[in-house]
Amino acid sequence: MKKIFFKLFLIFGIAFSIATAISLSSVNGVDGAIYYYLKYQDLSALNYIIKETPVMLKLSIINGVLGGFFMTVFYIGSHYFSLKKSGCKDILNYDNTQIKEIELPYQYLEVFNVCKQSLNSINGKVISENIYLGSIKAKTKISWKSCGEEIEFNLLKINDSLTKITVKSNPPGSYPSTHLDGGKNFENVENIIKYLKNHFEANANLHQQKICDA
Repeated sequence: MKKIFFKLFLIFGIAFSIATAISLSSVNGVDGAIYYYLKYQDLSALNYIIKETPVMLKLSIINGVLGGFFMTVFYIGSHYFSLKKSGCKDILNYDNTQIKEIELPYQYLEVFNVCKQSLNSINGKVISENIYLGSIKAKTKISWKSCGEEIEFNLLKINDSLTKITVKSNPPGSYPSTHLDGGKNFENVENIIKYLKNHFEANANLHQQKICDA
């Protein structure tokens, strides 16, 4: 978390400093003086630039430090409270890549199909599948928390009536390591596992009810 804090602080700080410098150069007329000097080689314009630049840089650095700090605190704070609300217990060691395994006492083919259905619980869409390799790859839509996630199922047939499922959720591969997902990958995995459990428990209860009615 400390590494992410400093990375975010650096990113936000630089962004605020650049924005402040651009704004001040426009307000103070430094940008106009630069243009005037480059076009006419006017020494008075150069002197004005030399005079105003140190003040402008000082204000830009101060604004970058303050803005970077408060934006980083806000960003990490939002991430923390989202994780807490989602029910994540190990927040300090949270990893954007979330993996969870579950074994279900059902046939492989049936579990494979229900895994695809479970993507509806997280607004996911299948992008590739291979029933022979037990692989399902999907992606979710963009949300206010993230730019979407990559979902992966790996199924293993243990025997005719027992299937092991590994569910993985992570940010897109090209996304920066500084990204804090607000618990979105944790939510994805938890919602999928919950869907699978509820689906097969409901089927088991329905089957039991039919036996009792018979």
